[in-house]
Amino acid sequence: MKRIKTLQQFEKQWLKLKTEIISRPSFEDVSEKAKADRRKKGEKDIWTFAGIYFPEYIKSQKASFHKEWDKIRRIKNEPVMIIAARGFGKSTFFTFLSKLYDIVYAKSEYNLIACYIVDKAKIFTGRVFLELKYNQKLKIDFGELFESSLRKSIGYFVVSNQIYNKSICVQAISIGQDPRGLVFGPKRPTSIVLDDIQNRKKAKSKKNVNDNIEWLLLDLLPAMDDDYTCHICASFLNDRCFASTLRKGDEEKDIPKVKTYIYPAEIKNKPAWKEKFDEKRLKKLKEKMGTLNYNQEMLCLPKPLDGRIFEKENMKYYSYADLLDQKFDVVISASDLSMTSKGDYKATGSGALIGGKFYILKCRIRKEKLSSHIKGMYEIYNLTNPERMYYEDVTKKDGNISTVREAFEYVEKETGYPLPCEAVTNNENKYQRIEATLSSMVENQKILFNRDDQDQKTLMEQLYEFPDAENDDGPDMLEMLVRKILEMVKRKTLLPSTKKINRMSKVMEGY
Repeated sequence: MKRIKTLQQFEKQWLKLKTEIISRPSFEDVSEKAKADRRKKGEKDIWTFAGIYFPEYIKSQKASFHKEWDKIRRIKNEPVMIIAARGFGKSTFFTFLSKLYDIVYAKSEYNLIACYIVDKAKIFTGRVFLELKYNQKLKIDFGELFESSLRKSIGYFVVSNQIYNKSICVQAISIGQDPRGLVFGPKRPTSIVLDDIQNRKKAKSKKNVNDNIEWLLLDLLPAMDDDYTCHICASFLNDRCFASTLRKGDEEKDIPKVKTYIYPAEIKNKPAWKEKFDEKRLKKLKEKMGTLNYNQEMLCLPKPLDGRIFEKENMKYYSYADLLDQKFDVVISASDLSMTSKGDYKATGSGALIGGKFYILKCRIRKEKLSSHIKGMYEIYNLTNPERMYYEDVTKKDGNISTVREAFEYVEKETGYPLPCEAVTNNENKYQRIEATLSSMVENQKILFNRDDQDQKTLMEQLYEFPDAENDDGPDMLEMLVRKILEMVKRKTLLPSTKKINRMSKVMEGY
């Protein structure tokens, strides 16, 4: 099956895919007896079904393990997970052929396909829709499968199976979607396939992994119908990802082990599917991918998720009382306004340089509207009195110039005075910037945090999970804050100062 990564690519390829399906050779014998014979043969064995109606998808000779998959797809009333080397066809079998088989033979009346985002799931359901709508062999033997009166789109459609006199629903959902509203007439979901369950970044987020497992065990499975089937097509992305955790289970978190079937590309150093991945091809793949990547992608051996850039033991703390009699060289703030994604945090932090150490005075790291965050910037200004307030200039790359300007002007009218802001353009790679500026500082405990500040806890958590965390707006903000102070030191623009933060008592309120 051709790899299409985004829904936009799929929609662009729609006409081409439709034309390819229609242009395939059809049956010569279209008598009623021939139709019945083909249907009967196909129902007995899913691979025979695939050979009759979809030979284009099984050009390579099947491996011995492929015969096991038909038994696995029949397991009911418990989730089962299939881990296979990349290219072994697990998605083609479980998410494509198996769904088509269940639909045309009316084995499952309400079918779900779930991915980490719904657009990914729509690619899978769209592939199924295309075959049901335009595959000439299916139409000859099973008749027209869509009625004009029934709802149909690539993400949700209803099949009218005339042979078995049943209506069958197929729906794309996202992992984490509330399953309580998933009903088709009186039916709850009878079958679900989870495929593309996490991207690499989300797979490294402990919170995301825990949330997804909780959704599967506490929300999805209780919402399924009697005698349901649940197949999880996965790859190990690291040793703590969704798939790794389900395979091992976790007694402390009350996560049971999920029955898991693993199919690596090599068994005892011999190819497991030599017809498609012989020794020569596997050797080339290993040279191209590197040993660690090859082990993960082809041998189903997850990489360990360790070797953090920022270790928790290196994060040094202070209390606000420590600063009462201190003299500050400089106080500035930095902001990451994160206008690119609804799921991103907006982050502002104020920091002071004291005797070569950076004290993070106050932070605001939250998912909120731009105007609300700018009001928070005013609060930080009034509390810590920074000389300059730097913020990343997102106007050029994101076209948000009017939005940012209007938001600042709106809050300025409310307060009656402007902030001492200055836009900063960051051209270097973000991840390289953060590691280069902050790693040695944190390791040598030159940056001090106050864990009584709830937003600084968010900052430290994002630092600990960097670069694998789902959100890195706090580290991005902190990098800018430290870098601007270092630039001042390099330019020797800092003068010895006897100034104290004249509002430090307000900073300490509540502690």
